[in-house]
Amino acid sequence: MALKTMEIEIWWAFVNMGSVLIKIFLIILFLYTRLEKAECLLSDGKFICWYRNFFGTSLIGRQARLNALSMVVFMPELLQKRGELL
Repeated sequence: MALKTMEIEIWWAFVNMGSVLIKIFLIILFLYTRLEKAECLLSDGKFICWYRNFFGTSLIGRQARLNALSMVVFMPELLQKRGELL
């Protein structure tokens, strides 16, 4: 029994690689330019201040802080019920 080989369309490979590169560029853009501006808008929340103080300014810390901001955007009611946001 012969194994079937899967042929990859060359345009599909370029589309996927382009998508990955665009996403990496956007993550770097938000981590190093927009993160501090977004945190300034939510500086009164103890949730954001804790993440800033605990993780610092390393790459992993910036990613954790960006994840915290996304939690605020997607779940504001839950964080308000817990008392994390005002």
